[in-house]
This record gives sequence, C-alpha cells and structure tokens, in this order.
Amino acid sequence: MDIQAALTLLENLMVEQEREDLNSLQREIICKCWSGQTYDDMEIQGYASGYVKKYAAPNLWKLLSEVTGEAVSKKNLKIVLIELQKRRSSCPEETPEGKEVPKLMNNTHFCWADAPDVLVFFGREKELATLEQMIKQGYRLVTLLGMRGIGKTALAVHLCTRFFGEFEYVIWRSLDRQLPPPLTELLDDLLQVLSDKLQIDNSINIGDRLTLLIKYLSQHRCLLILDAYENLFSSGKLAGHYLKDYENYGELLRRVGAAKHNSCLVLTSWEKPREVVFLERDTQGIVSVKLEALETAAAKEIFKQHNLADEDKWEELIDRYEGNPLALKIVAAMLQKDYAGSVSNFLEEFTLFLGDIQYLLYQQFNRLSEVEQKIMYCLAISQTPVTRHQIRDTIQPQVLSSEMLDALESLRRRSLLETVKAESKALFTLQPVVRKYLNLQFRGR
Repeated sequence: MDIQAALTLLENLMVEQEREDLNSLQREIICKCWSGQTYDDMEIQGYASGYVKKYAAPNLWKLLSEVTGEAVSKKNLKIVLIELQKRRSSCPEETPEGKEVPKLMNNTHFCWADAPDVLVFFGREKELATLEQMIKQGYRLVTLLGMRGIGKTALAVHLCTRFFGEFEYVIWRSLDRQLPPPLTELLDDLLQVLSDKLQIDNSINIGDRLTLLIKYLSQHRCLLILDAYENLFSSGKLAGHYLKDYENYGELLRRVGAAKHNSCLVLTSWEKPREVVFLERDTQGIVSVKLEALETAAAKEIFKQHNLADEDKWEELIDRYEGNPLALKIVAAMLQKDYAGSVSNFLEEFTLFLGDIQYLLYQQFNRLSEVEQKIMYCLAISQTPVTRHQIRDTIQPQVLSSEMLDALESLRRRSLLETVKAESKALFTLQPVVRKYLNLQFRGR
C-alpha cells in the first residue's frame, strides 16, 4: 500500500460517512508521517512545527479514529490503514444500510505504547514469509537474532502490522532500558493486561505467576514481543549470562517454550539465550531466526530515499557495509550532507566510514569476555580467514582448547563471527565494518 492508496482509502471513508474532505494540512501531515518523518522534521509551509504537533496532528488522529473505528495515532497510522484496506478488500464495502465501515480486527487488544515508530520498512520478505509460516504452525517461542542495526526490531514491528489479525492480544514490551523491569514486575504487567486488571497478591511466588501466565496464554491467542532481550545479560562474560537478579527470566523462556498454549513469544536480541539453545534441541515449536544482510534491492531503496547519486556504485557501497540497514542509513545521511549525495566521490576517498556506527559496535564489543576480545583482535589483524588453531597460537598468553571453543561459540551466539568452510576446515573471519572498528581500537591502545 502506497501513500496515494492510503489517501484514497481515507477519502472514500470520508465520503461514506458524509464528512468533509481532508484539508491540505491534514493530507500533508499524513504524507509526512507515512514517509517516517518526526514532527520536528516536518516542514509545512505556513505552519510552525509546534502548531502541527500540539494542535493539528492530535485533531487529525481524533478524526481518523472516528472515521476508521480504531484508535489512530502517528505510531500506528500505517498499520491501521493497511489492515483496513485488507479487510475492505475481502469484505463487502457496504452493509444494507450502506454506511457501516468494516471493523479493523476482531477484538484484537493492542498494548504496545513503547514500540518504536517504524513507518518505513525495506525488504525482509523472505524472513516475513518464514515467520508467517511459523505462526500458522503454532510456534511458541521465536528469537530474532543479529548484530546491532541489522533490523530485528523493525522486523518485529512489521510482523505485528502484518499478522496481528491472527491474535486476540498484541503486547510489546521493550527491555531497552538502563534498568530492565524485574521479572515479577513484567509478569504482573502481562497478567493485568490478559486478565482485565487482575490484582496480583504480592505473596504469590514467581512460579505461580508463570503458571497464571501460561493459563492466559492458553485461553487467549497472544503475540508477545520482548524487544532488546540482550539488556538482561551481563558484560565481561560469555554470551547468555544474566545480570544479577535477572536469572529468573530464563525460567520464563523455559516455561513458555515447553508448555502447550496458543500464543507466540517473540524475542529480539544480539545474543542467543542459552535456554533457547537447549529448547531448540529438544522441543518442537521453538526456533531462532538470524537476520543476515539486507537484500540488495531493499538496500537500494534506502539510497533512493536519501536521493543519492551514482546508482551504478550503490552495490559496491552496500557490499562494503554488509547490507546492514542502520549502517547504510548512517552512511547515506552523511553522503547527502558532506558529499552532495555522490557515492563515487566517497568511494574514491574512503574505504569505510564508521561515524556513529562506532558507538553501536562499542556497545556490543564492550560486553565481550577477555578471551572473546582477544579472539576478535586476532581476527581483526588477519587479512584472511584463519583456523581455530591459528587463533590459539596467536593469542598470548595461550588459552585452553576448551576455553577457545566456548569463546568461539559465544561469539557465534552474539552474531559477531563469520564462519567459512574450506577443505573440511572451519575458518573464522569478521565483517569489514567490525574489522575496521577493531583496527581503529587496536591502534588507539
């Protein structure tokens, strides 16, 4: 659905309900929200951004909520209209009275106030098709894995917009906070939503709270998203070690993954939880999906949005950044600002530009154990993929084989390690952006 189709849908709804047409300001706000602009970014001739944000936009969302029969906001505008278009396409447009608009969904309850705005989404059709099939097959626990910026959260948001008609409840909870909520707090929150304000006795232990949660997940079909699950893990240790007092989140995954119910818990994480590793081996309905590079066609859409020049050079730039969507957006914005959009001029001057990407990599690298950091530096200075034995011989002081295996497996779970097979051997290497970052860090030591 493009913006013109969205405006046409709204115009038809206004006519059906005998309301006045949308004015030019309202149409402009809708177009700019559709393209992903914030209120502060909106430049509408004759109107200050403060007026748009405080008065015009709230009045518009109120109007559209009345017209569509759903609570419309800047955050869910695209979701509401896409699903409404689907339902109007599959249902008669008019009742015998000729006025009633089909409802958006069958009593689906949305609880995702802290979900991010993702109004512009590129590609990932293969991953979405895979997830759709899993949902239809009744998968209970799905983990979306990948490096920072690869698009896990955006994919999870789009998953909600595409398949929420399958669920009675769609609940989004972000763990991307300096201090994530204790499990008891999260469980009480979920139970209140699913039980229509059930008051939880503080004396009830976590096990009983989890039993209640499983009960409601069985009674209702729910899509529950826990975003940024990696924030529950500690730094300086191998992947999957929980912070102190957060270890009981592992029990949440074990119970939800092992029990029979009608719902689906989706995690997004840099790191693969150990519980997921064990559940995948022995339990059906549990799966991890690692996000790889964005498809070339979808990556090019990012460059089109930033009006970059030299389209014949775009693929080279995409390859250098391994198709990481966030990295491509950061570089594209820089190119537009400092190179007048010329990809050719940039490629002549730079091999790789990191900019704000360095901070993202710093966050991820800073979590590694000492052995993992040594392995990463070893791989960074090697120009070709190397074997495990070559890594061990390079690290000083040397580590035990068992420590090496544990660290390599941990780096895999963190999506930081690239593995290449050659002549029945496993060779290890890094993505170019990660290698560039580590070489800069190494020189700064």
